[in-house]
Amino acid sequence: MAINKIKMKTCSRYEASVKVGGVIRKKRFLTLQEAKIWELAVRQAPAMAGQPCLMYSLACSQYIADCELRIASNTLREKKHLREFASYIRKDCRLQDCAMDDVTLSMARAFSNGVMARSGAKTANRRIRTLKALWNWHKSELNGNPWQAVKPFPEEEFVKYVPSKDDVENVFAAATQQERDILTVISYTGARLSEVLNLKWEDVLDSSIRLWTHKSRNGSKTSRLVPVGHMLRDVLTRLHPLSEGSPYVFVNPATHGPYRRNQPSICHMLKRLCREAGVREFGFHALRHYFASMLVSTNKVTLCDIQHMLGHQRATTTDTYLHSLCPPVDHLAGVIEEMNQPLKAS
Repeated sequence: MAINKIKMKTCSRYEASVKVGGVIRKKRFLTLQEAKIWELAVRQAPAMAGQPCLMYSLACSQYIADCELRIASNTLREKKHLREFASYIRKDCRLQDCAMDDVTLSMARAFSNGVMARSGAKTANRRIRTLKALWNWHKSELNGNPWQAVKPFPEEEFVKYVPSKDDVENVFAAATQQERDILTVISYTGARLSEVLNLKWEDVLDSSIRLWTHKSRNGSKTSRLVPVGHMLRDVLTRLHPLSEGSPYVFVNPATHGPYRRNQPSICHMLKRLCREAGVREFGFHALRHYFASMLVSTNKVTLCDIQHMLGHQRATTTDTYLHSLCPPVDHLAGVIEEMNQPLKAS
């Protein structure tokens, strides 16, 4: 039908429209050349153009509904950032909604560049991965995935902050008994917070506890056994009568059910305790790194041991995990001094 140039606040778009089988399809592009290529492709494939389009809003709803059944809540929160691209479609492309097949590589790059400018490389790369996953989930219904061609931005290496033993002890001292019990189980098992909050008495065995997680790709729950020493056994023995018959080890007195990681008393716990203890702020996941660093410092465990304790399915994940820690290099000073002695003598 026609290609019109549309002036917007920050740039211009070329809107192509084609009528095939009584249905008008419209699509906007950054360049006139892209608009002409699309118009020609639609005219040459009228049967495909007449098929119902999968709209972005519906695609997101279907994807999120599936994710809610399969993945952990903290991972699901990342998927819900898909609304940012919906906002981009409304504000920058001036569309209430958009067909998935109408999203071009230019649109994908423009959105990614905008996130990069506002929030940095790490956030932009996470959005690219999430949107790429959305398109891949619907790949049987689409003609392609523009996000496959969007290159990730270079990121600065992230060094995870690991609290010192003194800081952890100070936080323990500032905690209430129940808070200290939760922190003890995490510190003695390297467990994720969700694994501890969902721990049931049926998984507390004679010399070990069974931890469950939803980390596998298809969302299936997997378990691992971690050993229980004297200190952890004493904590569990004391907690048992306090659970008042609940199947869960940690019981919320307000609901008589398990704690949830998003409730204020849990999600703000360590931030408050760090402030009261006067130490640098760290979170529950930092305690897993602390646990891993303490294991490494003993020189008595293998990578396979640490992989099992942390509940990683692949050793490469554990290796990457350990490389995020700052390795101790103090012992190298003497080696370097000795190595350079001949230079000093000459």
